[in-house]
Amino acid sequence: MNVLFIGPYLGQEPLGPMCLSTALKRVGHKTRMIFTPDAHLEAKVRAFAPDVVCYSFTTGIHMTILGINLQVKSWMPEVVSICGGFHVTVVPEFLSEPGIDAICRGEGEGAIVDFVNALETGGDLRHIPNIHYKDAEGKIWTNEPRPLEQDIDSFGIMDRSLVYDAADMYKLSERKVIKTDRGCPMNCSSCFHHARKKKVYKVTNNEYVRRRSVDHVIQEARQIKEHYPLTFVHFVDDIFNINNGWLEDFAERWPKEIGLPFDCILMANMVTEKHIALLRKAGCIQARIAFEAANDHKRNAVMKKNTTRAQLVRAATHIKCHGMRPAS
Repeated sequence: MNVLFIGPYLGQEPLGPMCLSTALKRVGHKTRMIFTPDAHLEAKVRAFAPDVVCYSFTTGIHMTILGINLQVKSWMPEVVSICGGFHVTVVPEFLSEPGIDAICRGEGEGAIVDFVNALETGGDLRHIPNIHYKDAEGKIWTNEPRPLEQDIDSFGIMDRSLVYDAADMYKLSERKVIKTDRGCPMNCSSCFHHARKKKVYKVTNNEYVRRRSVDHVIQEARQIKEHYPLTFVHFVDDIFNINNGWLEDFAERWPKEIGLPFDCILMANMVTEKHIALLRKAGCIQARIAFEAANDHKRNAVMKKNTTRAQLVRAATHIKCHGMRPAS
């Protein structure tokens, strides 16, 4: 089947659709992406002739997505629309909006394959784990999520061609984004993780927080270097310094096998000087720590960061003393 992803241009390439594209291509489906705004959107949609249109988004652009989907539905009434991402995971009621046929709550690799396969074969769309489906009579069928995949290497290398073939601004940029983890153990009130962990999956931190092997990360970076411009990597892991053994292995292998500078995000209350020394050895030139607020009450009682000012100062001091740029 033809599966089309549509989404707005963002400050950096969207990784979610790349992961789903890998899963879909593995079982023989064809994928493509279109970024908006696009003056030729209708012509591009009609040319690809999608069976399914996918949208992945966060809160704040959900009304824009509704408008785009209604346009697509007016051009091709038979196309099936499915939404994923953090907004619909936390607000599944979004499925009641006009023109939306299904949503995926939580991680989507297995769910999107099951959903598209069922569409192709005329199978039952009402009982697919992770999928909430609205049938022709408007009845909504809800399903619990499948267990979280613990071996996230098994998802394969994300399909960067999906995004890079659709937008030169991402393909030609020498700065590429890589994510090595899934999940976060923190309960920050400004973030979605605590809701997805406790309300959607109902799991412990040990089940929720997973990481790709260093082998897998280096394989991905090597593939990017071979096919696209790459001189700098931005790691978007929620907490890059969450596992000491992984960081030691990474610091030993990254400079030898990839040899590119990078930046990353750290959790200040976990930072040790050893972490910073390892990052510097690996080639890190900038480390971000989330100050969020100078006021202790706001930072910890309201935002639930669980981080003292002393920890923030200590982390920033280690970063500067090892010749890296601290950022927030």
